[in-house]
Amino acid sequence: MVLFAAPALATGMHSGTEGGHEMMTIGQPGMAAKAARTIRISMIENEDGSMAFDPVSVTVKRGETVRLAFTNQGEYDHEFVMDTHEQVMEHKAGME
Repeated sequence: MVLFAAPALATGMHSGTEGGHEMMTIGQPGMAAKAARTIRISMIENEDGSMAFDPVSVTVKRGETVRLAFTNQGEYDHEFVMDTHEQVMEHKAGME
């Protein structure tokens, strides 16, 4: 699986679980103790003021449990959504 860091969009899990452990189209929350590695992601603004993530993409193997650690290094509040591309784009449209 490759996660692409599109512009920062929203917090929580879009499917409405808000931190629950229900199965989602993209998978389900893993057990923190089983995380094979931590992926550190910075939330920033580009020179034009648009929000972004660094790194831009992350590769995760199918079945691999990883911990995502976000740090807001920008001037503005950033948010994050993990869902299918379709659901993220739907949410993005609602935020504009």
